[in-house]
Amino acid sequence: MKRTLLTLILAATTFIGAGAQQTERINRSITLYRADSLQLDSMYNYWNEFVQIHPKDEVAWRNLYEVYIHYEYQYLVSPKHFKTGDEFFEAQQEMRRKFDLMRRMEQAIPDSYTFNYCAHDYDYEWQKYDDPDDIPDSISHKYASRAIELLPDTAERADYEVWSWYLMNQMDTVRLTRLLTQYFNSGRYPAEDLQYHYNELQGMDEGAIYLGQHNGNITGKLILQLVKGVHRDKILYSEAAAISDTPFFHACIQRMGFSAQTADSLRYSISDSKGLERVLRYILDNAKRPVYLSSSSISMLLYGEGVPDDLKEHLYNEGLTIRYSAKPYDNLAVKRRNVEERYMMEYLRFTFHPNEKDCLHDRNLSFHYLILLQDLLPYYKKNNPERFCWLNHLFHDILAQMEADKYGFVIGSSVFNIHKVEDERGTHYEVEEGNVRPNEAFTGLYGSAPEEGLKYLTGEPIHTHVILKTEPIEVKSEGVKNRINWSQPSVHQK
Repeated sequence: MKRTLLTLILAATTFIGAGAQQTERINRSITLYRADSLQLDSMYNYWNEFVQIHPKDEVAWRNLYEVYIHYEYQYLVSPKHFKTGDEFFEAQQEMRRKFDLMRRMEQAIPDSYTFNYCAHDYDYEWQKYDDPDDIPDSISHKYASRAIELLPDTAERADYEVWSWYLMNQMDTVRLTRLLTQYFNSGRYPAEDLQYHYNELQGMDEGAIYLGQHNGNITGKLILQLVKGVHRDKILYSEAAAISDTPFFHACIQRMGFSAQTADSLRYSISDSKGLERVLRYILDNAKRPVYLSSSSISMLLYGEGVPDDLKEHLYNEGLTIRYSAKPYDNLAVKRRNVEERYMMEYLRFTFHPNEKDCLHDRNLSFHYLILLQDLLPYYKKNNPERFCWLNHLFHDILAQMEADKYGFVIGSSVFNIHKVEDERGTHYEVEEGNVRPNEAFTGLYGSAPEEGLKYLTGEPIHTHVILKTEPIEVKSEGVKNRINWSQPSVHQK
């Protein structure tokens, strides 16, 4: 046991600079999410002692806070152990009073960004109330407002996201524009993600409604609208906003052309399992504007349950977005138009990440192009060889970057592996897909023994099948080896 604890303490010291000159932030995705209760307890004790020695160190306080929050949720007061929300709330507040973390932080760094961020996130003021019904609705706004005022230029991407969503839900457009401008100028928002959001909007008709599953689906689009001033005609809606009945929800419903009374009638409590579906159906059935859903999150709409089957038959893939239409139409022609005339996709050929820690992006977004546009390959091969060469080489470049990182990944209930194939025809790629059971761990992804295939931890194989093949980027024609011209074709096929 002593050796285990010593190892954990030594690991914790790696969070501090080599010369102990500057405290470093904990990497939550690596350090916390893989830790068990013993490790979390040891990390909490380490940072708790550290802030007693260095009471003005904001980074150390933030690390202590992050460790505690994860520790609390996973082991101390997990909501899965309580039958009602009130029972969970009471147990949570009792545990937080016991640890007394926020009161000590307030004494050490009272008017700091770190304290105000944590106090808002921690629901610090709620600890003063024994009955949840006594808590005013606006109780935590003071901490949020002060944290936004003190937000440093060096803030993490996750912090920018938190405050962007907060101001969006409050419909505070003035402060939201100022915050998103700071976010954009900081370089924390990945350019690749922003380009993906831009292409989504590019393929939509003027004045369209965009239905996102969560706020993350629209943050990049808000940057484009409020900071860059493009596609301001599009209405951006977040399913998450409907759950919490925010001012943003009411404003969106009215901007879609419905009345304030309609917005009030669509309100529902989180315990209403059909509330989200009622809102979605009302918008689809009654909106006079074109309505689009994100291809990247459609399976998660309606709070993870997916779109109802009777609505799916009216959904048409147009590329990166899916349009709802009661009348059938040639959506493949629209998809070709988007690819040939509207989407800007040359950025997919290269990737530039000088500092992955500060600018993490969603690599799956690049992969979505392959999944959503792959049906154009056979069409172009038959009808437009030049365009086929361009799209095939674009797919090749995307897969080459992912294969170089040995990057396998999960989307919904599917897992994907990328294979580089070398044969007499040249170099090309295959993508295989397999379906996995929910909540079961497996191996064979992220560079972990990919040659052994995908397996559950029990050893049971995960069956896969090839869903996409690229052709070699160098081909032989009449005995002459020609490299495919992969530049954007200058003439668009109609």
